[in-house]
Amino acid sequence: MNMKNNPLLNWQELPEFDSIKPDLLAQAIDVSIENAKRAIEKSEQTTNLNWHTVSELLDIGTKPLNYAWGIANHFSGVCDSQEWRDEIDAQIEKITAFWSELGQNETLYKHTKQLFELAKKAKQENNQAELEKLGITPARLKILEDSILGFKLGGAELEGQDKQTYLKIQSEKAILCKKISDNVLDANDKFAYVVKAENVSLLDGIPNHILEGLKQADGSYKLTLHSSVYTQIMQYCKNRDIREALYKASITRASDITEFSQGSIEWDNSPLIHRLLELRQKVAKLLGYKNFAEVSLVAKMAKHPQKVIDFITDIAESAKKSAVKNIKLLQDFCESKFNHNLELWDIAYISELLRQEQYNYSAQEAQLYFTLPTVLQGLFNIIQNLFEVKIVQKTAQVWHPDVQFFAILDKNNQETAYFYLDVYTRKGKQSGAWMDGLRNKSKSEITENGLPVAYLICNFNKSADENKPSCITHDDVITLFHECGHGLHHMLTKIEDDGASGINGVEWDAVELPSQFMENFCWDYETVKTLTKHADSSEVLPQELFNKMLKAKNFLNGLFILKQITFSMLDIEAHIQEDIKDINILAKQINDTYHVTKQLDINRWANTFTHVFAGGYAAGYYSYHWAEVLSSDVFSAFEEEKERSGTIINPVIGKKYLQEILQVGGSRPALESFIAFRGREPSIDAFLRHNDL
Repeated sequence: MNMKNNPLLNWQELPEFDSIKPDLLAQAIDVSIENAKRAIEKSEQTTNLNWHTVSELLDIGTKPLNYAWGIANHFSGVCDSQEWRDEIDAQIEKITAFWSELGQNETLYKHTKQLFELAKKAKQENNQAELEKLGITPARLKILEDSILGFKLGGAELEGQDKQTYLKIQSEKAILCKKISDNVLDANDKFAYVVKAENVSLLDGIPNHILEGLKQADGSYKLTLHSSVYTQIMQYCKNRDIREALYKASITRASDITEFSQGSIEWDNSPLIHRLLELRQKVAKLLGYKNFAEVSLVAKMAKHPQKVIDFITDIAESAKKSAVKNIKLLQDFCESKFNHNLELWDIAYISELLRQEQYNYSAQEAQLYFTLPTVLQGLFNIIQNLFEVKIVQKTAQVWHPDVQFFAILDKNNQETAYFYLDVYTRKGKQSGAWMDGLRNKSKSEITENGLPVAYLICNFNKSADENKPSCITHDDVITLFHECGHGLHHMLTKIEDDGASGINGVEWDAVELPSQFMENFCWDYETVKTLTKHADSSEVLPQELFNKMLKAKNFLNGLFILKQITFSMLDIEAHIQEDIKDINILAKQINDTYHVTKQLDINRWANTFTHVFAGGYAAGYYSYHWAEVLSSDVFSAFEEEKERSGTIINPVIGKKYLQEILQVGGSRPALESFIAFRGREPSIDAFLRHNDL
């Protein structure tokens, strides 16, 4: 195919998803890398140091590469195929080598440091003419400072063989992360627990609208490990044997134990994880750090591993008191109700029964009110009222018929951003939910009006009846709001330089602030009632039912928090300790230290911890709780305004949040943005209050 006809090279346009095929990737990557190298050479040869010659040239030169590679990885996440895997695997070493070599470019590193020093001196002297000559703004000064740290962590100060060693490690790490992710996807897709039509009574307790979604063409019912199915089976299915089978399958996915998960020993992630950890520690030593946790944290708000450990431990101590009461409550209820001990595969089911008894509230009852079209419209209305924008559905090519496309318009009806919404689970789609950026907001000599574009991805169950809307759980609603919070951070930014646009340049342990902030609206009745319309009666969620939900909000919250603490502590310890013999033994030790429930010996949950071992959260999983402290405090400003004005949807405070948090992106430290909004440093009080701790 002619280069001009390769849609992966049309980086300034919205993707032509119908025309994008795996066999176009190699050409797009080769062409994009060559173009990027020419931009690098031009920047290297400059004798006139300014923003354009040092930074903007590189941003422009690498945009096509980011576009093509980003779309390939997007396809891998939302509609995986062997063809895409093969093409991505064939290019991953080339891509990693390019970025690693760029990170070690001594000339560009030197230019960046020199420009930063010139700009810093001009700022100290308040020499506006010099700053304008250099093309430097406050945001660009921070980008330069971040870039210098990036070069250091990229090995730019390494010499001789150490440079080559670093490059080889980066390549191997990228391959390992991709393989770990693929193994988890294969393990999820492979498993199936089939119940024949004549044995449907084995599925008693599972809501009919969920059962319909599990029904196969031959009348049988297929249970899977995809989160949207698995969580509801564990919560509602009365049959203990089925719950046990699915639980053991879930905790042994992608491991050396295949008898429960119907997996393959080829998908065992343990050796891959051990090798990955070994390589991360080697990188740390090359860069002069004690361990990889220090490398990860140097660019985060927490800065040091001990501060993270202290933070996690403090929360664990508060949560453990509640968790001890939680588990005893469940054990006593289980023994009185069923005359047997509480096992791990009973917890979700017994929890739901106890919730119903204590609060006269069933999550299943509430789910029928959250019809997806109504939830979406309610969410959009909140955004529109808070931030003075409009959200309108548009037409564009998409990768699956279920995907929707929207534009965000400002108060003058000018389009300012776009997003794709892909909410339903399906085979070949990674589990979980995420936001990713297709394109940053940017403005340069060749991108006069580069509007931001986001992907918002969830995994909800689709209605089996085309004439009925899908009903999602309240937890699903929270997930949708969470990812939309990330999307707003990406799309509503005012920063037009790639290094600080949207979530770029935001410290990793603060990047969850906008997402967790949005979750809070799901616990305000004024807001929630606008999200509801009963699937049968069209009624909104009654205040009485919401009050029950609110009372049950932190039901067994101690157990949930300790689960997250266990994840965070495994993550940080795995990146501090050296020569870990067995990641799952370490996981069990940490679980048994911090949690109140003991793991089974067969548990291999670390093997599916893709946030850390296949994503960007290495030594950073604690960020969820760290950012929740920030987001709770930010939302408390809205709660304070509600006491004065009577409404949580307050455009005045919404505008301040927009201006001081969302629009500034990574153009200044997150703490400065927080203080600019809140008028003080963060307090943990709102976090403790929101979690009944």
